Amino acid sequence: MRYQLIISYAVICITLIIIVGFPSHHIVNTGAITFKNMNASKDAFTIKTQSILPPNTRIFFTDTEWNGSHFGIDEHTLLWNSGKDSIPIGSIIHFKSLKSHTIPSIGHAKGILKIASKKEAIFAYQGTERMPTHFIAGIAYQLSDYGTLDHTGLIIDSTAVVLH
Repeated sequence: MRYQLIISYAVICITLIIIVGFPSHHIVNTGAITFKNMNASKDAFTIKTQSILPPNTRIFFTDTEWNGSHFGIDEHTLLWNSGKDSIPIGSIIHFKSLKSHTIPSIGHAKGILKIASKKEAIFAYQGTERMPTHFIAGIAYQLSDYGTLDHTGLIIDSTAVVLH
């Protein structure tokens, strides 16, 4: 009897840890956000939602070039969590203070980016820090700044913005 009580208690505790301790992370489609700008002198970039982002959506942003199969290891990555509420279509989200302590206008972020004034790209994706499972959007000063868009599913002037 006592053994069954301990087992029941353990199952309840593990269930609570899984439900409360590990929030769900929602997968969003390519194009769910688009980049509006990136600005090295203002240490910032801006995105716009093109679909509803569920609560606790996690998106990585990196300024590392893509080589067709993986990112390099020479630059930076930040992880953004959209927060506890859904974010509606058409929402503008600003990210500032990228070099020190990234501050998004909605949600919270961990990590930094160091946007250069030329030869720079930012990718938005889901997966792990250095290995995307799928790409959401990109922005670059020049097309060549992406490295390549091979195997990303991003489309130039749609989900992959080129500023110049």
